[in-house]
Amino acid sequence: MCIKYLLIFSVAIFVRNKADSQSTGQNNQFILNGEIVGRDTGSVMLWYFNNNNKTVSDTVKLNNGKFYFSGTINRACEALLWTDLNNHMYDDPSMMRFLLEPSTMHILYKISNPSNPETKGSKSQAEKEKWDKQKAALLSAKALIRKNIYSLEMLSKTNKDTLREEQINRLSWEVDSINQKIRALDVKYIERHRGSYLSGYLLSRHTRKLSVDSLEMYYNELSSDVKKSSIGHDVLMYVYPLTHNSDFRKANPLVDIEFDQQLSKLKSIYDMTLNDTLGNAFQLSSFKAKYVVIDFWASWCGPCITNVPALNEMIKHYEPDSIQFISISLDENINDWKKSIIKHHITGIQLSDLNGFTSLAAIYCKVLSVPKYIVADR
Repeated sequence: MCIKYLLIFSVAIFVRNKADSQSTGQNNQFILNGEIVGRDTGSVMLWYFNNNNKTVSDTVKLNNGKFYFSGTINRACEALLWTDLNNHMYDDPSMMRFLLEPSTMHILYKISNPSNPETKGSKSQAEKEKWDKQKAALLSAKALIRKNIYSLEMLSKTNKDTLREEQINRLSWEVDSINQKIRALDVKYIERHRGSYLSGYLLSRHTRKLSVDSLEMYYNELSSDVKKSSIGHDVLMYVYPLTHNSDFRKANPLVDIEFDQQLSKLKSIYDMTLNDTLGNAFQLSSFKAKYVVIDFWASWCGPCITNVPALNEMIKHYEPDSIQFISISLDENINDWKKSIIKHHITGIQLSDLNGFTSLAAIYCKVLSVPKYIVADR
């Protein structure tokens, strides 16, 4: 995802106040200060999950290379620090990932050696760095291969070559093979360290490659603190929509008990009622006689907006008597939703309950990312 989309996506709910020392269940404040060695001016951006598990981004200017952030988090979360706002790649060395806890944390980032930033103050991050050292050979090999793939892909953009494509596919297979070895090691770590925030983080990094049954098992074995953290919430956000295990959902409610009860009553999308932009209730049951195409989207989703013209053309092409197009927004701010509809000339029926990925529609339809398109028969 490009930074400009991330900036739009991130909700800037930011609280500046001083934090105490290492976290307890009641102290959720953090301070992050640091220094960019090799650059005195410019800006850096911090992205993280706040105390309500909502994404936050904050940008500050460097003062003689130094920066300062503060805010609140839920026990522990993954944070991303962009030292170069012109970078649009998640795996670029100018962007660093780390585990943030309610504490006072310091980062020393050297432009001359971006792959080895120094961090202090987060026990979980120290644990992560120690574990990464044990996987150093695999991680280094993976990084080198991905760098080669990137170079070949750049060449392919200007000059298509069959042999080059075959080489990219072969290297991609090698990356998959290394990832399997890393995943096997991480799973063993999770099994041995159930009370570690790092275990929850490792589980979140492998969600798409583990079966739902396995994810349920490993999640259930995590300690209560890990489950309640933003890291645990990240795992649950993936598992909850995919599972058909009602006992798991009851034991691990994503929203609350009432939400679980409402979800269990849904037998099809036609049982859902959503609001239009005026706040009027709209029952999807009125379209049972038609085929229904549902477009899950959001104002902050770049690819969603890119697809709007094609979607509008489809709406013009098909007869409304037989096919109904419905756009369901995962925005949480009604003004952002309304403005985007007007700005991008989005046609068709517009609905939402303004609850994002935790809406009944998103959970029932197993929407883990957007854009997502669903076709429902009569």
